[in-house]
Amino acid sequence: MTIDISPSTIYLITGANRPRGIGTAYRVITENLLPNLPLISKHLGFGLVTQVLEKHENAFVYAGARNTEAATALEELKDKFPGRIAIVKCVSGDSVENAAVAQEIEHRHGRVDTVIANAAIWNSFTPVSEVRVEDLEEHFHINTTGPIVLFQSMFSLLKKSPEPRFVSISSIGGCIGMGLLPTQVGGICYGATKAALNWATRKIHFENDWLGGVSTDMVTDACNNEPVFKSLVSGAEPTAAEATVSILKVIDEATREKNDGFGLVKHALEKHEDSFVYAGARDPSKATALQDLKTKYPGRIAVVKCVSGDESGNAAVAKEIEERHGRVDTVIANAALWNAFSPVSEVVAKDLEEHFHVNVTGPIVLFQSVLSLLKKSANPRFISVTSVGGRIGTDVNLVSTQVGGICYGSTKAALNWATRKIHFENDWLVAFPLSPGTVDTDMVKEACADDAAFKKLWEPIEPVSVANAAALILKVVDESTREKNGGEFMHLDGSKIPSW
Repeated sequence: MTIDISPSTIYLITGANRPRGIGTAYRVITENLLPNLPLISKHLGFGLVTQVLEKHENAFVYAGARNTEAATALEELKDKFPGRIAIVKCVSGDSVENAAVAQEIEHRHGRVDTVIANAAIWNSFTPVSEVRVEDLEEHFHINTTGPIVLFQSMFSLLKKSPEPRFVSISSIGGCIGMGLLPTQVGGICYGATKAALNWATRKIHFENDWLGGVSTDMVTDACNNEPVFKSLVSGAEPTAAEATVSILKVIDEATREKNDGFGLVKHALEKHEDSFVYAGARDPSKATALQDLKTKYPGRIAVVKCVSGDESGNAAVAKEIEERHGRVDTVIANAALWNAFSPVSEVVAKDLEEHFHVNVTGPIVLFQSVLSLLKKSANPRFISVTSVGGRIGTDVNLVSTQVGGICYGSTKAALNWATRKIHFENDWLVAFPLSPGTVDTDMVKEACADDAAFKKLWEPIEPVSVANAAALILKVVDESTREKNGGEFMHLDGSKIPSW
């Protein structure tokens, strides 16, 4: 298939001088595993630049690289295709650098027609139980925040194009229904952040009806770095040349009464007379409703300081549980954040990464902290309270609406991936994400007050009360088994949500 492009088509391709999806630390590994294959042949970004220059004689390419001084292969392309390529410094997630690239494009050409966000990282292969917070959030910064910052920087230039396209290079590894999830490959950093990227790119599509925005799934070169992953694809991965041709064809918390967490604590105490509940709150001194429960149910509840994503704080909670009870049977990760409602074109990177820290890093840190305590339980369960807002399919409400849900939706998609990965990595555990549906919580009321589009979406809905939602959620949790619920996307009514 030949793409018919207008004269002087302007491309921006990031990650043009690095291996597809692989961090710098793994270049040596790749070279050692494949000594007879030139490393440059595996660089998807470089391959895309080469393909465009070779096949589209009237195209100009801005080739983005982290270190332009080390981009010797791109310099050779400048000699081979004089006047048709500019090598620009483009660091994923760096708003200043991205703005400088946009300024250069504006000055030289006044527009950009096709932007391919290819820069990515995958240099951590640990399971969820061992992943470092710094690694997880670095991957989110590069793999998710990066393409979003790039989109924002190029937004006005894309609007000047007669055929604007924005493409994020993603991976089937970010697919929640398949890919890395059912394997023993330690892909939490890569997979969860690619799931978030897929949601974000789809949101870009729905928020901008003038733009051709798609997300392209390709098999990653990680098979060359980890034997387990290599065995999954068994040589089926395309070469960089094949991949570039194919791609161009496709392109050319528990402290308040009106809160799920508080409702769950209250219902557990009311209905399970033999239970003891550790109720996590950011500031126990202000958790007056929980303190009232302590008075009503003496000796059955402890209010503990638990801040989402705080490793030392979560470890302190685990230590207290260890000393008092020696185990934990059911952990429900309910803390969440949604206080930013900008569209993708306007979202602040700091807001995006704060939501990831609370909504994704938080439950993972909690899981790591209580892992040894769960292992001492006769019937261990780990449940993340998520949302249908994290679904990527078109039959859902958030991604396909004009509600500015990029911060919340993309991070809930990542949480769904992470929880499903926990299930596959721990065959002794019942773990699944659970959506409470439309519950009348304070967070929803605040969202309605903050965002008119969300209020319009919410108004026709008859919400479930916190008390009823808590009862339904605990029924699902109490009756759950690994065989019936493990790794499934569960609804509070006990049904399995059919698509992710």
